[in-house]
Amino acid sequence: MSKRYVRRESLLTLVTSYNDCKVKINKKRYMEITTAFMKFIAKKILNGEIVHLPVRMGTLTIIGRKQIPKIEGNMVKGLATDWKSTLALWERDPKAKEEKKRIYFFNEHSNGVRYKIGWLKKDATLFDKNIMFFSAVRDLKRSIWRKIVDEKKEYQIL
Repeated sequence: MSKRYVRRESLLTLVTSYNDCKVKINKKRYMEITTAFMKFIAKKILNGEIVHLPVRMGTLTIIGRKQIPKIEGNMVKGLATDWKSTLALWERDPKAKEEKKRIYFFNEHSNGVRYKIGWLKKDATLFDKNIMFFSAVRDLKRSIWRKIVDEKKEYQIL
């Protein structure tokens, strides 16, 4: 099942997890505690550590993959399209738009490595773990990008 087709009520977030809290605590205090814990985990991940989740739910870490582009016709497979630059090119040059020419990200700042936060579920003992997914918040993704670009940080490459 694709994450696009997951019903909203089946998503588990910090806000929805408050309803399952067994301890009597007001919602504001609960959110402060869980947010602080998530920031603690994010800091560990940004430092390149592997975070083992409790109750054998797997691990979170930053994973890098070397991009290997393949040319098929006038498209390049294996690279992400730089849509901002591509659309600007198409506005300037109608012929490029007609030919569907694209501009791609080559990730030269990281030597062609594409990083993402991975939830490794290999050792996890979860029911239906194949349909579960982890989606990092934009702020965490941007923090990883800043570490890679500004501090030249390198993470584990698979």
